[in-house]
Amino acid sequence: MDPRSEVLLRQAELFQGSLILAGLPADDLLGSLPAAHGWSWHAGDQAALQARFAGRSHYTVEVPPVSFDSAVLFLPKSRDLANYLLNALASRLGGRTLYLVGEKRGGIEGAAKQLHAFGKPRKLDSARHCQLWQVSIDTPPQAQPLESLAQRFELPLAEGPLQIVSLPGVFS
Repeated sequence: MDPRSEVLLRQAELFQGSLILAGLPADDLLGSLPAAHGWSWHAGDQAALQARFAGRSHYTVEVPPVSFDSAVLFLPKSRDLANYLLNALASRLGGRTLYLVGEKRGGIEGAAKQLHAFGKPRKLDSARHCQLWQVSIDTPPQAQPLESLAQRFELPLAEGPLQIVSLPGVFS
């Protein structure tokens, strides 16, 4: 099992209600949290999750339209993607809790500072070279439309220009 998932399971009592796991690894975490749903934007992970937990993992670039009382974000490598995901999840969690889990070498301590925009964060656990942070969303932010984060590039080609659109976390 992924070390980040193991850190979550050390605090399993916090994750028994309806929960969205954003960017979760393709391990058995969903099997240990029966009320949880996954949200993946990685096709390989999604295929593995869907095969084992049919209907409980959602493959989309926006927060899935499921009801949840709290959310866990597995820290992605891209800082821009982390910003988008934190904002998207926090916008749906007014008065509820957002968790952030990640590896120390992956920048979890720096990313945890971003939680101050939503409330007062606190570190819940540190084990297996990972950290788990929690913040209660005092005032939910306005969700940023994904289109507003798109960067556009044009490559001149012999056949004509090629338009490229990049979203946070793509081509990072």
